[in-house]
Amino acid sequence: MNKCRICQTESNGTPVVAKEMMFDNAGHFEYFECPHCKCLQIAQIPENLDSFYGDRYYSYATPSDTKTKGEVKETKRILDVGCGAGAMLCSMAANGVKDPVGCDPFIEADIAYENGVKIYKKSIHEMEGQFDIIMLNDSFEHMTDPHEVFDSLKRLLAPQGVVRMTLPIYPNIAFDMYRENWYQLDAPRHIVLHSQKSLSILANQHGLRIARFVYDSNNSAILRSYFYKKGITFFKQDPKEIFKYFTKTELIEINKKVDLANKKGNGDHATVFFGHQ
Repeated sequence: MNKCRICQTESNGTPVVAKEMMFDNAGHFEYFECPHCKCLQIAQIPENLDSFYGDRYYSYATPSDTKTKGEVKETKRILDVGCGAGAMLCSMAANGVKDPVGCDPFIEADIAYENGVKIYKKSIHEMEGQFDIIMLNDSFEHMTDPHEVFDSLKRLLAPQGVVRMTLPIYPNIAFDMYRENWYQLDAPRHIVLHSQKSLSILANQHGLRIARFVYDSNNSAILRSYFYKKGITFFKQDPKEIFKYFTKTELIEINKKVDLANKKGNGDHATVFFGHQ
């Protein structure tokens, strides 16, 4: 029997068993769908979860531009949660955002770039102050304590502030097509693959609300899932070889299919905006 981490519903449905496919070094992991809030989540969080990241994980690569800071145009207080080495923040600084801040508990030490970006080796729960914009860029699905995270978001968000969250969404077209080979399962790093309903439950229980929900999947939903089904791991996939597997006509049709899924609310990725209730 499994208990949902979001709504506490107990269930005993058919599991989805997914293989680790980024490094292909970690075996298989069981996921289950909550029958009430419709999210998909890992049944048991590995004790050695940190070991499934490592130096090659994309978000920990040093940003290319950490020195030049653009003319200051934006003075809003910005926090990026789970920002890795801070590529997004450095891009914002280069485009005139003043001293954006990030936090990530898995970096080796605090980082201070010449462009004014500061990144703290902290979880969201250790951060202080208030922020006008809090971003979680494909990081929330990695977090093992979603309710506590929303408590911290509520505490850190300024009265008129906005939380901008990008994340994979379930159910979706790619899971319908590829199930355990869905690219965004990313076992075992993705703990909860949220539904629109599970995000609404979290927001409502913690004093926030969904202000806007935008499905924004692209063709990687299908292409990378296709490669996973063929046993081609993430780092062995070469975009230059895409035409070995798909014709131009097939790629056009895939793009149309994904665009239609987004319009119907069945894409596998979304940008969600939250505000105070």
